[in-house]
Amino acid sequence: MVRSKLRPLITGLVLGLSLATQALGQTGSQPDNQAIQVYNDGVKLVKDQDLTNAEAKFREAISISPKFADAHSNLGTTLVQQGRYDEAMAELQKATELKPTSAPAWGTLATCYQSLGRTEDAIKAFKTFLQLSPNAPEAKQVRSGIAMLENELQRTGGSKAVAQNPNDYFDDATQNGIARWPQTRLPITVSIKADASVPGFRQEYVDVLKQAFADWSEASQGAIKFQYTDDPGAKIVCTWTDDARQMISSAEGGHAVVVPDSKGILNVKIILLSIPPLGTQKISNNYARRIDLHEIGHALGILGHSKTPGDIMFSTVMPADTVPQLSNRDKSTLAKIYSASAEVVNSHPLNMSKMMMSGDPNSNVNQLLRLNTEAADAMKAGKIALSVQKLEAAQKLDPNSEIVNHNLGSAYANSGMMAAMVRNFPSAEAFFLRAIPLLNKDADKTNLISVLKSYSTVLKMTGRQADSLKIDNKLKSLSEGAK
Repeated sequence: MVRSKLRPLITGLVLGLSLATQALGQTGSQPDNQAIQVYNDGVKLVKDQDLTNAEAKFREAISISPKFADAHSNLGTTLVQQGRYDEAMAELQKATELKPTSAPAWGTLATCYQSLGRTEDAIKAFKTFLQLSPNAPEAKQVRSGIAMLENELQRTGGSKAVAQNPNDYFDDATQNGIARWPQTRLPITVSIKADASVPGFRQEYVDVLKQAFADWSEASQGAIKFQYTDDPGAKIVCTWTDDARQMISSAEGGHAVVVPDSKGILNVKIILLSIPPLGTQKISNNYARRIDLHEIGHALGILGHSKTPGDIMFSTVMPADTVPQLSNRDKSTLAKIYSASAEVVNSHPLNMSKMMMSGDPNSNVNQLLRLNTEAADAMKAGKIALSVQKLEAAQKLDPNSEIVNHNLGSAYANSGMMAAMVRNFPSAEAFFLRAIPLLNKDADKTNLISVLKSYSTVLKMTGRQADSLKIDNKLKSLSEGAK
């Protein structure tokens, strides 16, 4: 039988909202009017990205009018943007108490909870935001983010966190299995496809991405090295898009599709957004760097997430525009995965069904991956016809998916071989002719060669020597090219 690849994995989670509101028309006493003026000064400073002085203005407005809900809300927003989440939470909670109908306050509070690892509270706050503002520009992304958060809770066993190790999060990272790059595939070839025609793309994104790869290589103390190439068959291929529909969730800034085989990680496709998921402002280099570091972490085999906000593999991309760095726990977790004995690896088999729970279940990408997973399960169970059916449905969602096309080619090949075994040669030929163009796209021609040999045999058995000779010549050409 032709070898089928296992299924792709997971990504990072939703980036929090950044919601600042204009002052509502509070009227009344002179202090209130004065507070409004000071508040509006703060809003202007936020727009200018002067968060320190904006914070001071919002605090001044609150000192004048302590019950000014929007001032508490926007003070919380500026604190979130500075990464001061505990302080921000207190202000945002105060804002929602003073003004329970303030959707912006609830949205930013949800972000704050998410950044602190309080996932269940974040989900509740995001749902309140949607109740208050169901038609907000961010509503679609928030719904997608909620689906991801709920799936992440379910995937990791609900609110029951794995006991935290102060040195690493190996147990969290390997809850659903271990996959790592084998020594035979090092150094890892990387193709970075910079496309200036993608809206929002900036050439500096390439330098930011390369620095993220360098950071992980350094973290591995030289055990993992990367080699850049223009070869489309590179082990890691990185691209940018402005289409959020290509994401597993429309609320995230990137994702990594990791394809393992029996030896370890076989290849990875990293897709990065060139525009912000929520369209609030351009992607900063710090934001891009955090996304890059997180997705490369997945690409190297950190398949799960940390539950500690200070780690780059924490499940949420932090909203603060600060310079991200790999934590000591990130580095130790990577080292532990690559130093694990064969016995430990074997005791952590991949649980693909749980891994596939990450993401928005309604996104096209997630539907495709789910169909691909179901097809692989059907193939394992010997239900090849069902596997073909699932893969054909997946291919309709994305005719250019390398993973789906490979697996569909493999399924067609297996169907052809089974038909040949019972001497149903017309059916065998039909399946082989479907398999060949799909498997011909693979950089590794092993499966293609296997199919061509079987097809040649069928042709000889049916007396079509001339056609068989053409296939044999193609096989000879493939063999010479492999030398």
